[in-house]
Amino acid sequence: MQAPKLAVSTCSRTALSISPRIAHRASSNMASAAAPKYDVVVKGDPEAKKLGDCPFTQRVLITLANKGIEYDQTYVDFARKPDWLMQVSGGKVPVIRQSEKGLNMPDSDVIVEYLEKEHPNPSMKSSAPAELGASFFPTFINFVKAPAEDKDATSKMEAELQAINDYLSKEGNGPLMGGANIDAKDASLAPKLYHACVACKAIKGFDIPEKYKAIKTYFDTLSSKPGWKQTLPVDGDSVIEAGWKAKVASGWSH
Repeated sequence: MQAPKLAVSTCSRTALSISPRIAHRASSNMASAAAPKYDVVVKGDPEAKKLGDCPFTQRVLITLANKGIEYDQTYVDFARKPDWLMQVSGGKVPVIRQSEKGLNMPDSDVIVEYLEKEHPNPSMKSSAPAELGASFFPTFINFVKAPAEDKDATSKMEAELQAINDYLSKEGNGPLMGGANIDAKDASLAPKLYHACVACKAIKGFDIPEKYKAIKTYFDTLSSKPGWKQTLPVDGDSVIEAGWKAKVASGWSH
């Protein structure tokens, strides 16, 4: 079996081992020269140096970008996961590594908490309630896999979307979860919600932004934010759509 190829990248895309490491800053105007260099292990195409479709990885990349923290990316082909990744995280991404501290940390929840502690400025603490969207992702997975006649899955998905839409339109400080700037709730929920928008339209014919106008405005606002744009999959919606179609066809569950 051929050894898996990896790639180390600069914020958006890059290559490992066979390619020189290229230093990259999440934001050239914000990153400090004294900041530690992190390596983020991501799902992607090592040959083409393209970031893949993982909302949990995007959460971490958004956090790094918005804090102006310098980082590289190591791409892993999920068809050929290396043994070291299986040992560290069971084959899951993201993982962040930092050689100076011997850091080898999986789990996006743990990673963003660590980054907030180590790099408190600018703070990404959110004023949005913790329960907002807490069950959205499993509800979405159940809905996108369910047959059309499963009314319970549909009603639960609509209830989740309505709660998010209501918060954005009535309760939040808007236009994002905590106001004008991306915060921790945005970093966590927006990638999952974006995957749902793409997958539900492609697989179910359900256009979320068309029905939920505050969610549409939310993504219109996010699209102007560098921390959002630079952390999306390189091939955009097509790779997200293909990924979810494959998951549904295989009976995948998170």
